[in-house]
Amino acid sequence: MILLLASSWLFITWYLGSPPRADPKALDVAAQLDLLKLVFAMVAGVGALVALVTAYRRQRLDEIASERAERVQAHSKEVADANIHDATERRVTELYSHAVEQLGHEKAMVRLGGLYALERLAQQNPEHRQVVTEVICAYLRMPYAPLSEDAVACPGASALDSDALQERQVRRAAQEILAKHLRKAPPGSRLQEGAPGPSEGWPAYWPGVTLNLRTAVLLEVDFSECHFTECEFSGARFVGQARFSGAVFRRTASFTHVEFEGGAAFDGVEFFGHLFSRDAKYGGVADFRGSGFHRQFQLVCEEFTGQVWFTDSVFHADARFVNPAHPRSHPRFHAGIDLSGARVLNTSEVVMLPPGWVTEEDGAGRAIVSEGGDQFRGAGGNYRPPYPRQGQRPDPRWAG
Repeated sequence: MILLLASSWLFITWYLGSPPRADPKALDVAAQLDLLKLVFAMVAGVGALVALVTAYRRQRLDEIASERAERVQAHSKEVADANIHDATERRVTELYSHAVEQLGHEKAMVRLGGLYALERLAQQNPEHRQVVTEVICAYLRMPYAPLSEDAVACPGASALDSDALQERQVRRAAQEILAKHLRKAPPGSRLQEGAPGPSEGWPAYWPGVTLNLRTAVLLEVDFSECHFTECEFSGARFVGQARFSGAVFRRTASFTHVEFEGGAAFDGVEFFGHLFSRDAKYGGVADFRGSGFHRQFQLVCEEFTGQVWFTDSVFHADARFVNPAHPRSHPRFHAGIDLSGARVLNTSEVVMLPPGWVTEEDGAGRAIVSEGGDQFRGAGGNYRPPYPRQGQRPDPRWAG
C-alpha cells in the first residue's frame, strides 16, 4: 500500500513538474493534523477499493462455483433420468417381447395371458398403445377357420374341437380389449337417461388409435358406442351378430368386400367421414336406423339377403342408393328396404333412391317417403328400439 502511494506521488510530480523550491516552513499542529487526516483518508479509500475488489472476486468465484455445481447437478439429473428411461424402455421391451411370444404359444391360456399383458402395458404406457393395437389387430388377421354354430353349441370330445373352442375364446377376448379401449364411457351408458356424455378423460379410452382389421375373421363382435379415428375392415368376415350400434366414425370407414354372416347393427351411428361399402354382403338384417351420414353415401354392388332398415336416418350430403347410369352396380335388396322417416337435409344434394321411394321437400330439407307397393316392407322383426346417436335422448323403451 505504501509503495502504491509513493508511486502515485512520484507519477503526479513527474507529470506536473516540480514547483520552485521555497524555503520550507514549519508546519503547525493544525496543518499536521490535516495532513494526517488526508493520509488516513487516502489509505482508507485504497483499503476500501482493495476490499471491494476482493469481495467482487470472492463473489464471482462463488457464482462460478455455484454455476458449476448446478451444471454438475443438472448433468447428474439428466444421466439419472436417462438411466431411468433406459431401464423403463428395457423393461417395456422385455414385457412386450414376452407378451408377443405368449401370443404364439400353443396353449390358449398362455395366449390369453399375452393379450392381457399387452393391454396392461399399453394402459400404463400411452406411447405404446398404437403398437399394441396393431399387434392385437395382426393377431385377429391371422388365418382362422371358425367353428360352425352346431360345433359351438355341442362341441365334440376331440382335441381338435377343444383347441378350436379355446382359440375362439382368445379371439373374442382380443376383440373385447379393442372395444373396451375405443369407448369414451362405460358400455350402455348412452341408454341411461341423464348419464354423462363421452369424455376424453375416461381412463380406459385410448384416443387416436387406428384399426387395421383387413381380412380379419371377427366373432360376434360388439363395437357399440366405440369411437373410431380411422378403421379398415375391408375383406373382413363377421361371424354371428356384428354390433356397431351408437358408434362414431371420425374419418374414413372402409367396409368394402366385407361379409356379414349374421345381422349387422349400425343403428345410431355417426359417419363423419366417408363410408366405403362396395361389394359387401349382408346375410341378415342390415340395421341403419337413426344413423347420420355427414359425407356422401353410396351403395355399390352390395347384396342384402335380409331386410334393410334406414328408418329415421339423416343424410347431410349425397344419398346414392342406386345409380341409373350404372345399373350393374345397383345393390340387391332381396327382402326390401325401409327408408321411412329418413331425411336429406341439403336440398341441393343428389338423391338416388331405390324403386318405390321418392323425396318430398319441406321447410327443413327433403323427406324420403314411400310410393307404396312391395318395396316398402317396414322394420319387420324389430326386436329392440333403435340405438340413440351421440347427444340424442334414448328411446323410453330402453328403460324397460
